[in-house]
Amino acid sequence: MFTLSSVSCCTAAPSDDIVDISTSDIHELVVLSNGTVWAWGSNSYGQCSPDIHENNIDANCPVMVAGLSDITAVSARLCSTSLALKSDGTVWAWGSNTGGGLGRGIPTAYDASDDFWKPEPVPGLTNVIAIAASPQTALALKDDGTVWAWGMNDRGQLGTEAIPMGDFSYASSPVQVEGLSDVKAIATGCQNGFAVKNDGTVWAWGAGSSVLSSQHGYKVGVARTPVLVPGFTDVKSLSIGGSHALLLKNDGSVWAWGSDWRGALGINSSAYDTPDCYNTRTPVQVPGLADVVAIDVSNGHSVALCGDGSVWSWGANYGGQIGDGSLEDVNRPWRVPVKDIVLISGSSMVDRDGNIYKCTKQGVSKLDFKFNTGQEQSQQAINNTELKPVASEQPAATVPVELAPSEQATSTPVSSTLPGGNSVLTIGVLLITVVAMGFIVYLAIRK
Repeated sequence: MFTLSSVSCCTAAPSDDIVDISTSDIHELVVLSNGTVWAWGSNSYGQCSPDIHENNIDANCPVMVAGLSDITAVSARLCSTSLALKSDGTVWAWGSNTGGGLGRGIPTAYDASDDFWKPEPVPGLTNVIAIAASPQTALALKDDGTVWAWGMNDRGQLGTEAIPMGDFSYASSPVQVEGLSDVKAIATGCQNGFAVKNDGTVWAWGAGSSVLSSQHGYKVGVARTPVLVPGFTDVKSLSIGGSHALLLKNDGSVWAWGSDWRGALGINSSAYDTPDCYNTRTPVQVPGLADVVAIDVSNGHSVALCGDGSVWSWGANYGGQIGDGSLEDVNRPWRVPVKDIVLISGSSMVDRDGNIYKCTKQGVSKLDFKFNTGQEQSQQAINNTELKPVASEQPAATVPVELAPSEQATSTPVSSTLPGGNSVLTIGVLLITVVAMGFIVYLAIRK
């Protein structure tokens, strides 16, 4: 439970529309159309608000991040570090400096008395049009199509041979990812980076045995500089998780690759909850989805936003991420009981009226945004009766994809044969026969 004292929270629904949202495991950020940034959640390193960090106070309702204006996008996924993109093309960072995450050219260790948590621009970054972050690394895309990175480099995720690769290697200032140009979109996973070029091809670097072969780099499954990923064409955007990933094509279809653990690929495989779950290096289409405009992944969980404002969720559900009010994993897309959604991030959603919804263990809740200082935010439960599987309610023009027999996950039934080759059924029949004969003998003796 977050604690709150003497913090000025939002006391009414914001009058400005929400233009961006980003969630991590411990905090969330939103950008309003007036260019301000609001945050809530864990504030251990000041990643929510530097104003309340000195008092070790977490934010259990949105607080405005001081010192920021004209912000257009945010990212909350860089290891207790928050990033914001300003309309002038500069990138601002605050919070933890673990692995050089602030990008300010200072060592990763720091004295708690230093004001590292206050938002400041990342030196040397200008003309940036997009940002992306993972727990270890941050990426920035410039308007000239080049990509820049900073943070950890233990598996080559910085995309350059200019920085040594090792367990404690990192770049505390942005470095250019080698050999990339004409890039239109970026994404980063825990130990890798991805770029989509204007021609729809995908380039990858860092760790990722699901898409990189030993011929590509330093060791098996590692590429220190970007390599072309074969088989990825007509791609619009990507979202990368720890063990699986999604790509969105220009035709609105969604494709998945990696591990289907907990049903993360959404392909309705039968062994998704076993150690022998389906794995693929080649993207397979997620059935039951069409006209998708945005995608996002987290730890074993996937979500897609369609053009009609509907949201579909699948995969891990240990924290209620699916939105069905249960904790059962789901191996195919399920429709979340919300409508008119325009933004998604993890298990959070924003509708066209600026309302924020959150999938929880109790189902879907609406964040009220009407707070009083020192009180917890109220939540309005939403009726979950409209939750239906894709099989019974699919978007228009949906064509499920049949997996090839060689690609379908299979499960092996438990053997009913005992050691020595005798089956359980055979032994059972023998026992029944012996008992019956004994009973007949008993009756004969009594006569």
